[in-house]
Amino acid sequence: MSYAIIGIAFLLLVFFAVVAARNTWHWVNSVFLILTFIVGVGALVSMSKVYKERTADMKAAERTKDQKEANQSAARLAVFGPDNIIYGPESLRGRTEELNLALAGRGRVWQHGQVEAKGNNRIFKFPAARPADQAVGAMQDILLHAFMDGPVTLPGGEVVDAPVRYIGTVSVANEAPASVELEPVFLADETEFTKPSATWTLFEKMPADRNDAFHRVEGMNIKDEAFDITDYRNRLMTNYMPAGLVGLAADSPGYEELIDSYAFDGLSRGQWENWIEANRDSRINPRFEPSPEEVFVEYKFNKKSNSAYQVDADGNLETDGLFTPLGHAVRIDLHVGGPGTITFEKDQTVLVDQLNADGYQRSDGTVVEPFAQREDVTRGNEFYVRQKRDYPYLLSDLKQQTDRFDEVSKQIKNNNQIKAEFNNDTEAQITERMTLIEGLEKDKGNLQNDLKVIMVSREKVEGEWTALEQRIATLKKQVAEQHAELQKAGKVTNTSTKN
Repeated sequence: MSYAIIGIAFLLLVFFAVVAARNTWHWVNSVFLILTFIVGVGALVSMSKVYKERTADMKAAERTKDQKEANQSAARLAVFGPDNIIYGPESLRGRTEELNLALAGRGRVWQHGQVEAKGNNRIFKFPAARPADQAVGAMQDILLHAFMDGPVTLPGGEVVDAPVRYIGTVSVANEAPASVELEPVFLADETEFTKPSATWTLFEKMPADRNDAFHRVEGMNIKDEAFDITDYRNRLMTNYMPAGLVGLAADSPGYEELIDSYAFDGLSRGQWENWIEANRDSRINPRFEPSPEEVFVEYKFNKKSNSAYQVDADGNLETDGLFTPLGHAVRIDLHVGGPGTITFEKDQTVLVDQLNADGYQRSDGTVVEPFAQREDVTRGNEFYVRQKRDYPYLLSDLKQQTDRFDEVSKQIKNNNQIKAEFNNDTEAQITERMTLIEGLEKDKGNLQNDLKVIMVSREKVEGEWTALEQRIATLKKQVAEQHAELQKAGKVTNTSTKN
């Protein structure tokens, strides 16, 4: 319809332009008017198209905006949960965070493999064969931590197979898509390795120690008023840490202290001291005294914290681990972001280890003031938090100590062999010396006999010599007398006095 109107208007314009040109207008003016009309009509048509398209785009933008808001609302509901300012445990982000924390540092895991003996090694068969492109060099020569699977009852009552006992550290000697051959490196359970009695699970990294490990398995909440310490201790001693498994006597103080360290984990000082007092008759150790590093004091901020506290650190997971010795997070997904520090607002609560709570002096003489002098806080309960064990470090240290023990043992054996040879040489020299001494003693006896003979002979010769000297003296005297008589008689003219 619009094009028809434009066409009629164009025909009328041409008609009147021709009439005007015949009377008063120059033909140039008529042509210019017609061209101007054509350009104007074209501009109006283009503008109408642009307006139509713009209107359609604006309506589409409104629909997209509404859809975006609906999608964002659904995303917030999925990530943060219903009506939560921050993500809760039931939100996607909350569950993701919980999963990340649970799997932090876990590495790869191969579960529920059947095991067969092959000489001194063991063949671990995967429940499902790996793809061929993942079975060539993917596991060759790597160290793995083997665990025996066993039944575990979940809080809901479901029974599942899960790793329950550490067998040892093994190395992959050979691999195939359906299996790997395991060579022992360090064995903690030689019986299970010698005669496999269940399926095994292989961990690329040793599972990390957790304070809530047994609580989660047993479905217990230590903050629940119905939490029974006695029942929990009995489960620890029966199901998880029987005395024979840890190599201690059931009635030893060390075993009771070990069970205490797990049973009281996360409890307040009042809770564990009240339980000890109520069960004093059956106790071996009269008290439970954790180290200051394992006792944490609860503080409530009366106002915003005076300082910002460093919680993030740059480092290498392979050499530094998940956290530095100061407790700063190395793993990137554990960082709080930004400058890597946190502050506390009024009425927020924190747990501070007893050393920092009470203050201490460093080895360089620096005095660390008590926490209550550094911040405006109110002191609350004291809690025991078991210091987690670094199993990878303990195993590595044990292996190093074993290697050093082997080296020292070899050195001692070599020294013993050298000493044995030295002792044999000494014994031979002693025997030879005794033989020489016996010969010398015999020669000494002979010499003494010869000496006696010589002495007798000497005495005899001396006697004869004395007799001869006396005889000579007598003869000299007689000669002198005879000589004197001859002189008197005139028969001797020589008056020499020489004898």
